[in-house]
Amino acid sequence: MFCVVAALLVAAPQNVLPVSSGNALTLPAARHLLRLDPGSGGTVTWLLAVQQGGANGHWLSLYRSTDEARTWTWYAPIRGCCEHDTPDLIALGTDVAMVYSYEGPEVSGSTEHDVYFQRWRWKGAAEWSGDPPVTVFDSTSNATAYLRAELARDSQGRLWVWAQRLNADGSFTMVVSVSTDGGATFQPQPSLDTFANRPGGRILPVAGNQLMLLYGTHNGGLGYMRMRDDSDPLQAWGARQVVFPEGIYHGAALSAAGDGSGGVHLVYKDVGGQLWYRHWSGIWSSRMLVESTADWALQPAITRVGGSLVIFSNRTLSTNTNYQFRYRVLEGGALGSSVLLDGSGGFKGYPGAVEWLPGSMAEVPCLYGNTPNANTSGSLGLVFALTPNATPLPSPPPDGGTPDAGVPDGGVPGAGGSDAGPPDAGPPDAGPPPQSGVLFSDAFNRTTGLGPAWRIVAGAWRTPGTRAESDMRGRDQVVVQSVSCADCSVQARVVNFAATAAALDLREGASGDRYDVALLGNGRLQIRRYNGGVTTVLGDAPSGVADLQNWATIALAATGAGPVQLVASVNGMAKLTVTDASGSAIVMPGTAGLSTSLAGVWFDDFAVIGQEGGGTGAGVPDGGAVDGGAVDAGTPDAGVPDAGTPDGGASDAGSPDAGIPDAGTASPQILFKDDFNRTLASGLGPGWTVLSGAWRDNDKANSDASTLDRAAPSGVSCADCSIDAKMVNFAGGEAMLELRGSGSDRYALALTAGGALEVRRYQGGVKTVLGGVPSGLADLKTWHAFSFAVQGDHPVTLTASVDGVPKMSVTDAAASALGAAGAAGIAATASGILFDDFVLTGSGSGR
Repeated sequence: MFCVVAALLVAAPQNVLPVSSGNALTLPAARHLLRLDPGSGGTVTWLLAVQQGGANGHWLSLYRSTDEARTWTWYAPIRGCCEHDTPDLIALGTDVAMVYSYEGPEVSGSTEHDVYFQRWRWKGAAEWSGDPPVTVFDSTSNATAYLRAELARDSQGRLWVWAQRLNADGSFTMVVSVSTDGGATFQPQPSLDTFANRPGGRILPVAGNQLMLLYGTHNGGLGYMRMRDDSDPLQAWGARQVVFPEGIYHGAALSAAGDGSGGVHLVYKDVGGQLWYRHWSGIWSSRMLVESTADWALQPAITRVGGSLVIFSNRTLSTNTNYQFRYRVLEGGALGSSVLLDGSGGFKGYPGAVEWLPGSMAEVPCLYGNTPNANTSGSLGLVFALTPNATPLPSPPPDGGTPDAGVPDGGVPGAGGSDAGPPDAGPPDAGPPPQSGVLFSDAFNRTTGLGPAWRIVAGAWRTPGTRAESDMRGRDQVVVQSVSCADCSVQARVVNFAATAAALDLREGASGDRYDVALLGNGRLQIRRYNGGVTTVLGDAPSGVADLQNWATIALAATGAGPVQLVASVNGMAKLTVTDASGSAIVMPGTAGLSTSLAGVWFDDFAVIGQEGGGTGAGVPDGGAVDGGAVDAGTPDAGVPDAGTPDGGASDAGSPDAGIPDAGTASPQILFKDDFNRTLASGLGPGWTVLSGAWRDNDKANSDASTLDRAAPSGVSCADCSIDAKMVNFAGGEAMLELRGSGSDRYALALTAGGALEVRRYQGGVKTVLGGVPSGLADLKTWHAFSFAVQGDHPVTLTASVDGVPKMSVTDAAASALGAAGAAGIAATASGILFDDFVLTGSGSGR
């Protein structure tokens, strides 16, 4: 009931200040926001530190609010043009202490990448003045850099700065420095861990007299912790402990808050991209699932209010372009339903919230990036969640916008504000919301067989003690008895011994119609549809599993109905995304299960995870008796999704600081277009460079050699861009669109002579098929419209559409991914293949 009321009463979202990037509030683990109450009737003031990246002429800046965070004004610069340093703030009474340092998607050595400490002293009447910055760590060489600095105060009043050093050999070392004089000077302490990949995390005081370091690294790995007692010598830290086998995404994808009793509330993203909650009170609790829709940009921000915890996060609907901003409340160990705060579409970037608020507060504010997509400039959005059992504050007066922000203050149309009804909650009398989270899990820790929670459809199965194992040559298939879901995911660890397919099923009906994800005996990954006895391969891509004799975690997520979106992942990394818009799409809820075609294929740590509105589950850990209850503690016995495998995620989860530094046009521009309305016996005209083979122009581009024909617009280069063009290959050869070309290296979308659609990487003369799906084209001798887009840098996301219908999205997280800008173009493998209406859109250098 609380969530329904909240949806009715919370104020509509509003934009409060301009930023150059949707992830302006990076790092997620850092604190950008403080509430300072001087007491004795003094003015309560909120301060926000944010990197604006040049928007409205501001860079790293302080903003101020004196009306409980409802309106904001620019207050002072922290650091001027033009460094991309990001802050971390703590309160020292009514003073503010902060550190700032570099953070970005890529890092290289620079003498400019230092760590600074600055103390802002309270002057009374909601005014502060900044002391001169103090250099904590100084990069004296262009081969080194310091980054990701954070700040904590221990019980003896000492200030600790924790940062990461890029070493000359490309490795990273965790470094610590301490001040015993209120920040006037700092003394470096012995270095801690060294990693091959960039570390990150959080330093925070705990238990009244200890400090905790909680951290992980980029590219997968484990979640670690170090502790120290405040009474120990300054150089003393406890040994590194593995505390989260599932890892912490990029180390810094977390939000931590003290629980008011010396413990810690923690919400973090694992290397699989899902949000989890844990509590520390001397030991860590088991994990509880908060958000199952995995995405590189998904991040939490938490605020403790009394004994409750308000958890904000950004849920993805379409990667990079369409997100919702939501919150949940944790009370008494139970997690409430997800409540929509902003459903206006576009990119919702990293959130920022204050660590704690007094119980008298009526509403909990949260800021987040609000931009058209992940790579454009926009605004910081502001929303409020209701404090449990509190009456909301009145809405701000009309036209009370933010001076100096240049952003309309009227909120976001269609965002589900106070008059929008209860988003996603149904009418008040509709009963409890649909179950989400873990619907079913089984670790197979028994020798008595699969048990009553499972139904064997075909073949034979056994449980030799620690796993499920197929036990008959031929079709072996088993399904969960009491689960039915539509928008949900299935995951399990599998070993197929390079012999046959190991598959996980979703939306399986009584007829056997279903979707599955299959790890094949040759190491490839497929998404398949079974309908009416017909098997259709909807997508095919390399799995990246190097050793099929060992465990790998595979997963399949299904969402939507008309079309159905299907995402397959391996070891927590998305490998293949396909859209099933056909008349044979399986749109009804169904159960989940396992299948294979040989004896001796292994499965373990099976879990079905529902999304909001996704279905109902039996809450049956370990295949025991169905109790119909809600699963209340994350994934019971669901195991750890092979957290040691590199996650391939983009540095700092995508594109922070990648916006337009001068806050220019947010929308992509047309870099080049050509309708080929001319006649040329040789070549395509001065706007094109023929890279290989031959071309001619007869009101369309026409390949003219029975070899590889390639052509590119002259003088055009882009990284995040897309091609729209018409093609026809007459089933006689391959027609291709190319992006990020450099010499023979490039990405390509290929329509094959057989009508398949493939996304490829060409590098060093080697062709790698990153993904393949049927194009769905019945006639290859007529024109069809194709779109091919590339975005990001390690990983690179590539998407393909045919006649306006999305067909495939693949992620290239390999070390050989093409991250740099390059040429666009067209290509064909035979003469007489036609192209027309070529349009290149994006950000880059064009004509």
